Amino acid sequence: MNKDYQISYEVVSKSCEKTYTNLTCLLVVKGQLFLRTNTKQLTLKSGDFFFINMNEHVEVEPVDKELTKVFKLSISNVYLLRHYEDFLTSQFNCHSLLTDPDDLNFVAQMKHHLFQLILNFFSGEKSKYLKSTIHLQELLLILVERFKVNIFNTRTFQYNEKLNTVFEYIHSHYREPITLGEVARECFMSTSSLSRLFQEHTGIKFNHYVNRLRIQMSLNDLLYTQDSVDQIASNYGFSNSKTYRSQFSRFFEESPTEYKRNFYKKETTIVEKKAAIELEELVSNDDLELLQKFMEVKTEKVNITESKSQKTTLQIDSVQNKPLVHSDVIIHIHSLEDLFLEEVKKQIITIKEEIGCHYIGIQNLFKVAPSSYTVFEQTRMSLFSPFSRFDTVVDFIRTNHFGVYYQLNLKDYDQITSFYNKDHQEFFKYIEYMTRNEFLPNWRISIQFERWEVAKSVKSFKELRGKIKKINDCIQVGVGLPTGYPNYAFRNETEELLFREEILNIAEFVSYKSEPNYTIKDPDLSKYELFTSKDVQKMKNILSSWGVDLPFILSEWNTLTGSTRYTNSYFFRAALIVHDLQKLDLLVDSYGFWLNTYLFEGNHCNIDSVKYDGLEVFHYYNCRRPVFFALSLYKRLKGQIVATGDHFILTTVNGHYQLLTWNAQYISPNLATNESYLKSKVLELEIHSSTVPNGLYQIKKFTLSKEHGAVAYSYNRFSSQQILDEESHQYLSRISHPKMNVFDKQFTDGLHMSCYLEANNICLYEFLKIDD
Repeated sequence: MNKDYQISYEVVSKSCEKTYTNLTCLLVVKGQLFLRTNTKQLTLKSGDFFFINMNEHVEVEPVDKELTKVFKLSISNVYLLRHYEDFLTSQFNCHSLLTDPDDLNFVAQMKHHLFQLILNFFSGEKSKYLKSTIHLQELLLILVERFKVNIFNTRTFQYNEKLNTVFEYIHSHYREPITLGEVARECFMSTSSLSRLFQEHTGIKFNHYVNRLRIQMSLNDLLYTQDSVDQIASNYGFSNSKTYRSQFSRFFEESPTEYKRNFYKKETTIVEKKAAIELEELVSNDDLELLQKFMEVKTEKVNITESKSQKTTLQIDSVQNKPLVHSDVIIHIHSLEDLFLEEVKKQIITIKEEIGCHYIGIQNLFKVAPSSYTVFEQTRMSLFSPFSRFDTVVDFIRTNHFGVYYQLNLKDYDQITSFYNKDHQEFFKYIEYMTRNEFLPNWRISIQFERWEVAKSVKSFKELRGKIKKINDCIQVGVGLPTGYPNYAFRNETEELLFREEILNIAEFVSYKSEPNYTIKDPDLSKYELFTSKDVQKMKNILSSWGVDLPFILSEWNTLTGSTRYTNSYFFRAALIVHDLQKLDLLVDSYGFWLNTYLFEGNHCNIDSVKYDGLEVFHYYNCRRPVFFALSLYKRLKGQIVATGDHFILTTVNGHYQLLTWNAQYISPNLATNESYLKSKVLELEIHSSTVPNGLYQIKKFTLSKEHGAVAYSYNRFSSQQILDEESHQYLSRISHPKMNVFDKQFTDGLHMSCYLEANNICLYEFLKIDD
């Protein structure tokens, strides 16, 4: 008896319809079989096969009712889940009639392993199950690596963004006793809104979906462990075994005990009993010859880990029609004195023009009071302007309509005490006078708390806030949140209550920093996926539970990166940034980036602080970093969102369309230069959308990759070990940018695009309609 899979051999004599509960493969031995699904109509001939996904509805009709014979391989869901945890969120587009040249050899391998599996299954050898299992695993490996389609990629354009978050939360917490109200709070929705939206888009109620998922996932424990029903109920989120039994009976029309007993009874089928009989007695000689003939066909062995690409097909038929939201951008420098440098101002203007810059972030007004202020203090003569050196700085900020985001850290004694100094107070009075009070209202000052020193810092916060408001009441004063990943907890309940009632009640915004590379030490790289957006979402959920609804500023953040400057430079991660940005735009008011490495190092006191490079947009000699280009391509998106997914955003503006695609791969940075490994992370997207009108379009394509936009890889074009001079750096700056291509394409049946993306690459398509 085999619990992992079942093979049957039958004559198809009449038409039938069926919804398959397991991943099933139909292999035609004789005759022809017409097969229809929701998306395909195929005629399978002798030697052809077709994989049917779990819960897929299929109609089959024999072309010749006397001669159509098939083998049917049914693979246990429990077995698949045990070996491939993403099974429930995956489908497989695999059959022998695929015509893509890249698929042909894989299809031949599938046939080879299918026939080997069948021959071994019906043989009398004692090792038959071992041999069959080897071929079954080879089949599944090819399915997963070559023919997998992620369900969430196709679901995202059918459901709205909130429901995607809901599904992610449910599948992460179904073992817990989650409720509709809890999920609604986590996703910033009311209970009634979530209930209505869930049923509207899925056709079933929230509790029904959760219970069905729990029951389905509990089958492994029920069938293959000695756990009691009470224990299984507790392990899968049910309040008691009575509820588990009731829900189980609802889905399977029998109790868990009956299901388990009948399951083993049903597995001892006629086919299983005949398995020991000679193969010639079970199938005809013609069938046997066909199998053996196929076994003689040689197939080229391909290493799956080095396969050319993984395919994902997206069929976009519905339209979201929601406005595209872009959060404000903060560009951090060290102090206002940095704006004396023409290079810095030039870089900021470039960012403003190509990306958008709303705030300039500082941590000091100035390091030392200018000599003009000292002269003014000594003479008190109006002839001497105390801060005239800053006139050009103030004018630069004002004329370009920048705000100022000023971070004051309570743990930095020198920084805080300097703010009380007379020179700082006179500086604010000076710029207030010079700008006629038009400048300071655009300031945001964030007061940062030390994580474990909330109680003793409350007084300092209030004093500092009062001082700022006395300077100008229009300055917004906010607070940096002192909690965060992994437990988001205060030292005790008293400190939490103090922060909520004494600080948040008078704060005008909150700020937060998210840096996964300092906090996550687990080698499980999946924890880095969307770390920042999940981190922010968790923090917002906590604030929401407190009844706090303030503007949220993500002042500094990062993605997965290397542990040294070397690995960081060669770990290309542009798509990781975009992957987080499309989530963050719905969560935060603004997010920050450092301008360049030089100013970043100037802001920190030791070399350890730059062990991980943050999200910086420029390098030395005005070289744009991949962060710059990732932001630039992302910020080009305009208008209304048509559809979104894990790999794409489709937008429309004034009758034209934009399609941004990316391949976010959370791999070890140490493998960033391992080309053979990176080949397995290539993604081939097939995107079809009936929502895009037919016609002739001019298409502008931008590709951001290691070869086109990564300055570290551009340096490799020179083979000299000698330090490069400024001319060489300037040249590299000019050539390091995304590749652009322009071509025309006629759409006759909606949008049809194929996009080939290497690991962490980004492609932006802009469709300009030029003819109907």
